[in-house]
Amino acid sequence: MVLLSLPFMLHSQECIANDSTIAQACCNGLIRTDSAAALNNARPSLRNRFEWRNPIWDVYIPTPGGGYTYNGTQPLQMGNPFFTRNNQLNHINFATYPSNFSDPDSLDFHPRDGWELLHKYDGFDTLGTSYLYGTSAPGRAGPYVMLYNRYTGRLRILASFQGINPTTDLMQTELRFKTIENLSIKPTSLFMKNKNIAQPLSEKTSVERISTVSRATSTSEFFAAEFDLAYDPCICLNYSEIQVDFGVVDTSLVNLSGRLIGTSQVINTNGSSPLLNNQDFLTTVYKNGLDVEPGLLLIKILMVLSQNIKHRPDCLPLSKLHWELWEVLLKPE
Repeated sequence: MVLLSLPFMLHSQECIANDSTIAQACCNGLIRTDSAAALNNARPSLRNRFEWRNPIWDVYIPTPGGGYTYNGTQPLQMGNPFFTRNNQLNHINFATYPSNFSDPDSLDFHPRDGWELLHKYDGFDTLGTSYLYGTSAPGRAGPYVMLYNRYTGRLRILASFQGINPTTDLMQTELRFKTIENLSIKPTSLFMKNKNIAQPLSEKTSVERISTVSRATSTSEFFAAEFDLAYDPCICLNYSEIQVDFGVVDTSLVNLSGRLIGTSQVINTNGSSPLLNNQDFLTTVYKNGLDVEPGLLLIKILMVLSQNIKHRPDCLPLSKLHWELWEVLLKPE
């Protein structure tokens, strides 16, 4: 079940005029998304104002499609997933730290460590002051924040959806390249780490989609999906567009029942006669109607195995000769 599909563009050496056309290459395309010192020389109106390090994220996504509001008219305050102690996010939050420890400096989400805001949707405009929708938010089922580490190439996606059961559901997040010929949008080698073969960043890799499964979280909580990407492919002036799809993986418990019949026999009877530890044993039997058919015969001595095979009516002359040669080699001098 796909909950949400959304495209976003990866670019560094090109200026984007709008969502569907490419303007001239920029000479001054520096972008920094740290809200304390944000830069966007190419498109100043889109300079980032969202501070992903705040303990609380305000979200306004009304129904239908969302339902993330307070009393239907006010923003819903959602806890920043980095500040939680949810075990399902223990690789990014405080879950593994002592209960009295909550120093944000220890978290891996700071711009100084390479993290940049790639994309976000919380129901607010670019300035963060006005709602994008008045009473409904068609096509957007929940909030999401996408962070990219420019040092490690890791893409971290945080998203939330309603109606997810964290005890039985898993969340699948998929990245896939979109191809639009008239805009020269094509797959690049951004996903080449999933093929373990290094190649020029301008070349198309055979891996055009990657996905991961995350542990689901309850309503009004975020789950996390992470991907290790190659370095920005647009360093070679190749424009790429990636679509992100979210889906629910339903899990269930299936009980399989059967019957096993066997016998138990002591092999070595403490030296008492008769001794059974030098005998052959039949295993892996199965029932054929009212009869029991043999499946596997374990033979202790190779010479006995040779005699058994040689005397089978379907043993070919050449095979019989091979076993006789084996017997010659196995006989003691």
